[in-house]
Amino acid sequence: MAPPSQTNASEQLVIEVISVKVVLQDGVPTVKAQAKVTEVAKSKAGLKPGQVILIHYASPSEPLPTASLDGPQRARVSCGSGSTPQLLKLARKGRYKAFLEKSDDGSFVLGARYRSFEAI
Repeated sequence: MAPPSQTNASEQLVIEVISVKVVLQDGVPTVKAQAKVTEVAKSKAGLKPGQVILIHYASPSEPLPTASLDGPQRARVSCGSGSTPQLLKLARKGRYKAFLEKSDDGSFVLGARYRSFEAI
């Protein structure tokens, strides 16, 4: 399977995370983050610098409960006898290149699977 493409993400942004928390949703740890858009390379949704967005995604390997995270950390995700590439966890006050898609509820979800965030 080809790696996910960041160039196909409809939202290509630089964000600064304001808050991040992990909640149990339908039995799966789910990351919910609030972030301020600081730069926009591409935005189908019409995002502009200064806007605050909500990002959420399921993270089965996310520990519960979680304290506030103080730096980029990587989630451990295993699949069978091998392991999959790792998704960068969002940290409060962290800056990231973000590759996202707008969901039907107006929030944003991963646009390039495990390659959706790059720490800056």
